[in-house]
Amino acid sequence: MPADSAHSPPTPDRFAAPLALGFGTAVAMWCAWFLTHLPGLNLPPAAVAGALLLAWVGAAAALSRAWGADAKTGAAGGVVTALVNLLALGSLLVEQADPATYAGGQPAARPNAALAAAGFVALGAVVGAIGGAMGSSGRAPQPALREGESWLGRLALVAAVAVVPLILIGGTVTSTESGLAVTGWPDTFGANMFLYPISLMSEPRVYFEHTHRLFGAMVGLCFLTLTVMAVLSPAGKTVRFWVVLTFAVVCVQGVLGGLRVTEGSAHLGIVHGVLGQVVLALAVCVAAWLSPLYRTAGIAPDPADRKRKALATGTLHALLMQLLLGAAFRHLRREDSPGAMHALWTHIGFSLVVVGLAFAAGFLLRSRAGADGVSRLIRRLGTGLVAVVGVQFALGWLAFWAVLSTPRRGPVPTSDQVPHAEAVPLAEALVGTLHQANGALLMALAALAVVWTRRAWRAGRGNPALNAG
Repeated sequence: MPADSAHSPPTPDRFAAPLALGFGTAVAMWCAWFLTHLPGLNLPPAAVAGALLLAWVGAAAALSRAWGADAKTGAAGGVVTALVNLLALGSLLVEQADPATYAGGQPAARPNAALAAAGFVALGAVVGAIGGAMGSSGRAPQPALREGESWLGRLALVAAVAVVPLILIGGTVTSTESGLAVTGWPDTFGANMFLYPISLMSEPRVYFEHTHRLFGAMVGLCFLTLTVMAVLSPAGKTVRFWVVLTFAVVCVQGVLGGLRVTEGSAHLGIVHGVLGQVVLALAVCVAAWLSPLYRTAGIAPDPADRKRKALATGTLHALLMQLLLGAAFRHLRREDSPGAMHALWTHIGFSLVVVGLAFAAGFLLRSRAGADGVSRLIRRLGTGLVAVVGVQFALGWLAFWAVLSTPRRGPVPTSDQVPHAEAVPLAEALVGTLHQANGALLMALAALAVVWTRRAWRAGRGNPALNAG
């Protein structure tokens, strides 16, 4: 854990401001893009375009207002947003193939595709400037950064948030058995992944798997940007190490996802599923270490902080084991592996350990005294742990009921089997996805509890009264 980040200076970097605004707005737009293109909705193009434009302006204005950005910074951020959005826009810049006749390969680019892309980037500058102007309109003059705050920290926060929809879509891929619906990697059916026509995404399994790849690329680009900015910043060496390490894990995660497809290995799917939640845990820790509260807060001492740190750490380790068992069952179940049921029953039994540790840690965190910001945050984390682990326990039993009430199906369908494959029952897919996503939230809360209880414990070690005890 960082020991030097609490006193490292903020990053007065003029490039980090539009990057944080741009990526933050892009994350909101990508979520809107995913929802408006869900198979079966069949929204009119005008409605989709209107929803995306509204998301663009709204997110740019909200972030500009929250972060004290003006129209100039908003325009630069809009360019960044447009460039990131080109990763998804490419699906519209190629000739739209007919799903009934498409046999793979790269469709030709549409006429004036390059001009359309350039115009989209110019539109980004205009929309970003409008959002920045809206965000600053009527707002009293205020500094863009508070004490101890940096645009690098804001970019780290955006990177952590960007992992959330990736986790949700990844859980949907597993729950709907879509992991092998697309052949090839990093290509998609022989086409450039970013230039695969949207007309070919009407099949739900193909849509979930392909959009999961796109979101993974966006998250990877976000962490690459964060890593470059962190290395060039005056942030502490330890924080920079953790940022670089997180980016390395993101890269490994992407390669594992591709190998899962090309090798068709359920065991790689297990590692890929576990590592996805580890990425989220690392991302929220990095965001916490770069936050102004971590850098500048005074903390009231509490002799129970060591016990809080120990229980939070134990909870995090237990969750990692529980996650591994759950992922093993989810991925081995369709392979008719005898290890699947062993993993399930161990997962059920070990859940009592996880719940016990999480409740103990949560209630002890809630008992921390002090009116300072860190103490209040620790109490909120305790409340979150108790509430989320309770929901997770209930979702676990619902998932168990869904497993028992549905007959076992064969292996996960490959791309040639998808058109004739039986759809996963909606209730089973929904409960499985919610259980996985809530588990990721629980892991993130436990990781944050470790960070902040350690921060409080380190602050208290300098107190003579506590040291004497």
